[in-house]
Amino acid sequence: MKKICTCMIVLLLLITGCASKQVEESSNSEPPETIELGGYTVPDYEVYKLSSEENKLGDTKVMLKGKMSDIKESDGLIIGTLHADEGDWLIAIGDPLLHDYSMIQGILEGKEVGCLGTYAGFSGTMELPAVAADTFLCEGNAYYAPIIFLSEPYSSEIGDILDRAQTGEAPEATDSEPEDESIVAEESEVTESSEETLYYSSGTYKVGSDIAAGEYVIVNASASYMEVTSDSSGDLSAIVMNDFFTNRLYVTVSEGQYITFKGKMYAEADTPAYVPINGIYGEGMYKVGKDIPAGEYKISPTEDRGYFEVCSDSFGTLHSILTNDNIQNEVYQSLSEGQYIKLQSCQIIS
Repeated sequence: MKKICTCMIVLLLLITGCASKQVEESSNSEPPETIELGGYTVPDYEVYKLSSEENKLGDTKVMLKGKMSDIKESDGLIIGTLHADEGDWLIAIGDPLLHDYSMIQGILEGKEVGCLGTYAGFSGTMELPAVAADTFLCEGNAYYAPIIFLSEPYSSEIGDILDRAQTGEAPEATDSEPEDESIVAEESEVTESSEETLYYSSGTYKVGSDIAAGEYVIVNASASYMEVTSDSSGDLSAIVMNDFFTNRLYVTVSEGQYITFKGKMYAEADTPAYVPINGIYGEGMYKVGKDIPAGEYKISPTEDRGYFEVCSDSFGTLHSILTNDNIQNEVYQSLSEGQYIKLQSCQIIS
């Protein structure tokens, strides 16, 4: 942590003064000053426009400064573009399974930031050097506040950003991206092993045939609809449960049922715990004891009116609801191990 804080100070110095110093030295035809601290270096943009195989700089720690834009979810990552004075950088910001996409977008989109990250190679499709972000400094009320998204840096495997950025080659078509929206496999970013995290893409699945009965987590960065039905008739009477959700939703399905959704669905057992940004739990559903510790919390509306509910399970029926409320002001709510908390237009700051 001391190293990160020291690097943040260096970024502040870069933002406020070092750029002018480098311009003066350049005008005197002297080599530019190389600033390095804690393993992070101000990069020479032209050198990093080559592939990591050519420049041999893969995994180099870099310090960047510029304006973030075009933040979106792509290929299992939250990415964005950092517009620096010397050129643009492709930034891998986080994992939508672990991080609140809408919150990240709200914090970073259009903001002047400092970024500490790990160089991952060159994106041939985007034609940009790629960096996996470790830490951001975001402009606030006349100061820069640290926003730490990741508990540890991405490995060099982040080269798969968009098009296998390590080599600049477009990814080949594989069975992992089938047109019939069957099961998809991707490399896990939350463990250091070679194990894979499987997910199901948007579609309708029969429980017991296409997927196993059990608990799942559905992830979608935008507002989305899902439903579980008892058969495939399409009748309203067949709906067992349905929900509109943003970011993440837990659901348990039984043998013979059908589930329809948009987004990505992961088996709960394979899903890592949610990582709150600055201690904030935004819209979504969280499992107590896994995503959020048991205890008492203050729930605050983020719009004129918010809604929350506490459930005993993730079957999504009326019998699952232990308590719920529409709120216009802050309220306190106690959560116990094994329960679930669903937030809509409200948040928890832990």
